[in-house]
Amino acid sequence: MSRGGEQPVDRGPLAPDLSHPFKLAIFEALEWIERPLSASQLACVVDQAGGVSRVAYHLRKLADGGVLELISERPVGGSFESFFCPAVTGNHPA
Repeated sequence: MSRGGEQPVDRGPLAPDLSHPFKLAIFEALEWIERPLSASQLACVVDQAGGVSRVAYHLRKLADGGVLELISERPVGGSFESFFCPAVTGNHPA
């Protein structure tokens, strides 16, 4: 994803984190749409089974690995809706 004139994300260093097909689908959807999305929004785009909880799980794992960046959160009911986008290449651990 190219934000504010930044170069697209180099996927080479991300390969271990994107080896799971569903994680790759999430990452590619975020790159293609080019704006931060939440688990519920991504579930409409990439999920064929498992629902929002499956998407949220993989979003958290990708963020923990430095592949995605948490951009913002907003309160929804008694919880928070989190919005993610691909992390800048420099943020990914070597």
